[in-house]
Amino acid sequence: MNYCEHFSELYGKEFLSYNVHAAVHLADESQTHGVLDNVSCFVFKNYLGRIKKLLRKPDAPVQQVVKRLLEMSVRTPATRRTGLQKPHHDGPVPCNYTSYRQFEEFHGTACTVSLNLKDSCVLIDGKPAVVRNFLQHADE
Repeated sequence: MNYCEHFSELYGKEFLSYNVHAAVHLADESQTHGVLDNVSCFVFKNYLGRIKKLLRKPDAPVQQVVKRLLEMSVRTPATRRTGLQKPHHDGPVPCNYTSYRQFEEFHGTACTVSLNLKDSCVLIDGKPAVVRNFLQHADE
């Protein structure tokens, strides 16, 4: 409490904030609610960045966040095309393949597998594998 009473003398009035006032109540609050770890909001700090991205101008931040969240919930999901996409011609092909088309990506309903290193790992019969190319027979 002594710290809070003399804060402005020590550091200057320009550094006074709500946090200094809140420190006055810290001991009482910890007796009421238990140790600070039980009531900390620090776990939500990472979400602040997402909230800030919803703002477009400095005034009326709460209204903006509510409006952006409503816009996001109303949006209809884009129709996602499934199947093989992004044809290419320079991937590895087994020797006995003569009539085929090559693709860079496969879009499923729940996931996308790509030839990019980060999106090319899959499980086949519970064992990891790396996709090097997508081939489609010309008749299929």
